[in-house]
Amino acid sequence: MTSIQITSENVKRDGLQQQVARLLRRQIAVTEKSGSRLPNEHDLSDRYGVSIRTIREAVGTLVHDGLLERRHGSGTYVADLRKIRFVGILVGQGLAIPSPYSPTLHVAQRLLDWLSEHGLRGEIYSGHGNELSPYQSVPFEAVELVNDLDRGLVSALVAISANPHPSWFDLAKSLDVPIMGLNESFDHSASFDIKQSLKLLFERNAQLGHTDIALAAWCDQDAPNNQISPDGLMQLAAEYGCTVRPQCLITNEHPGKPGAGWRVMEHFLSLDKQPQAVILADDHFYRDAAMALLAKGVKVPKQLHISTLLNKGQNNFLPFPTDVVELDPGQVAARLGQMLKDRIDDKVLPQVHYQCAGQLLIDQCSL
Repeated sequence: MTSIQITSENVKRDGLQQQVARLLRRQIAVTEKSGSRLPNEHDLSDRYGVSIRTIREAVGTLVHDGLLERRHGSGTYVADLRKIRFVGILVGQGLAIPSPYSPTLHVAQRLLDWLSEHGLRGEIYSGHGNELSPYQSVPFEAVELVNDLDRGLVSALVAISANPHPSWFDLAKSLDVPIMGLNESFDHSASFDIKQSLKLLFERNAQLGHTDIALAAWCDQDAPNNQISPDGLMQLAAEYGCTVRPQCLITNEHPGKPGAGWRVMEHFLSLDKQPQAVILADDHFYRDAAMALLAKGVKVPKQLHISTLLNKGQNNFLPFPTDVVELDPGQVAARLGQMLKDRIDDKVLPQVHYQCAGQLLIDQCSL
């Protein structure tokens, strides 16, 4: 074990026994393997400059937590960490949004299932962002996650719909805890290939002769390595001979806001020159927009062709024929799960960012 300095400031804040226990946890997390023998109490006392009683109390805390086990007549050993550690799954949740963004929530649930099927345990943590801008991709804090990282209980971490926050990101890095996420701000990530999914819908509309397209897609320009941008969306449409007029492009309406899809559709229907087709790049948009179309008596697809992105496995409400690109949260979860398992098994992985494309389904209707 490597010696770590105990400062008077930390002792004053946490108490001596708690501080020694924290340092031991970190040493176990970073340098020790299951079954390795802990130095004896006298050696630890000399190393940390504290009394044997303090060492004994700190070790007792770790025995209680399951990180260490005492063997009569032999000493104290690091426990089988695979039995007590788990994968932390951080789901970002803005304080003004009652539930996390649904595609990522489904990824979290599928990841829990994947881990269980492969003999691993997962725990979901909720992170909280900026109350004043809950729809931005701000870094998320997670106090409970930080506590469990500090206790050495988290073997790996997946940040779902959460950008790195120093409170947990730096701590996990210092403990050599593998970190993955749903965007390229992480060295290892897997996510939905939104750009490829939109290509499928532009191509489908072009085949139908729909060249004047309206599009609603959330573009967070502050998000790292954002897949799509307003200019990029127009260029993407042009690749398939389609046009998205500036007034037919909405990128600043977050789909999680109540009534977002209704407002988007009302805007498109109010245009002097109405588009031939509308692409709604999120299932939240679609649900509200569908209600607006029904309320206004618009005949779909005769008067207006509608296409959208939806999540596989959801009970999706499709009141009229709709072209759908079905995104599979299970595919993203499996990619993340395999990378997690490889890292937990001490395999070295290159930096990799998986993009999981959707499947085009034509004229889907649930009525």
